[in-house]
Amino acid sequence: MEFKQVKEVSPIEEKSTQEVEQDLLDKHEESLKVSDVNKDVSETNNAVEETIVEEDKVEQDIADLPEIKDEDVLSYIKERYNKDISSVDELFSQQQENSPLPDEVSKYLDFKKETGRGFEDFIKANKNYDNLEDDQILKEYYSLTESDLDSEDIEYLMEDKFG
Repeated sequence: MEFKQVKEVSPIEEKSTQEVEQDLLDKHEESLKVSDVNKDVSETNNAVEETIVEEDKVEQDIADLPEIKDEDVLSYIKERYNKDISSVDELFSQQQENSPLPDEVSKYLDFKKETGRGFEDFIKANKNYDNLEDDQILKEYYSLTESDLDSEDIEYLMEDKFG
């Protein structure tokens, strides 16, 4: 018997069809991601270029506007509002010299700045309860705190509790 020389061959790994398909899909997705990034970069560049062009146009439009002089403003104010002033600075000083607001109005404005609430709340907060009867104060209290009660219910409640 004769022996033949045999070489050991490493087994060739063959991929299944699913593995080959998955590799192809992965490669395709990577190429899409790269193209999406390139597309986003080009869109961003286009937007930046458009913004620069718009800014240049606005600057050019501003440069094309005629310059407004103080004399033109003063003559317009005289024609429109019948105010004879000699300078724009005089106009601003007159605005600051206006009479102060009445005390009640300034208190309301302070209340509104501090609380953010309206005029009705200001009136309720400043109501003088010294001149009211006890029954009236109690009715007022129930009407503010018990929103589901009407005037008849409040009368019944007061009669039941206080006789």
